[in-house]
Amino acid sequence: MDGFFLSGRTIDPDFSWSKLVGKKVLVDHGGQPLAMFKYACFKKGIDFTDIGVVDAGTTDEMEDAFRAGEGDYVHAQGPMSATWSLQLVKQLVHVRFQVWLRCVIG
Repeated sequence: MDGFFLSGRTIDPDFSWSKLVGKKVLVDHGGQPLAMFKYACFKKGIDFTDIGVVDAGTTDEMEDAFRAGEGDYVHAQGPMSATWSLQLVKQLVHVRFQVWLRCVIG
């Protein structure tokens, strides 16, 4: 199984993929992670070009950029992202919500 996490800056119990439209999302631009993010958008009826996609660089650079306030959401490839998301929760004090790709496609 493969998946990713999508973390936002606030709790959003009513999250839907349409909320990404017009928002800045730091997206992992590695070949497979980017393809899976685009596929998830497609499956949810979201035009990838309607999202403010940000290429912040490597995973470490993405983490630094999000911690510094860049973007509304961050897309992180699993399984590393589970630890990364927990660190973000602790260090940014904001509670993150997470969306697991298997739920989207499954």
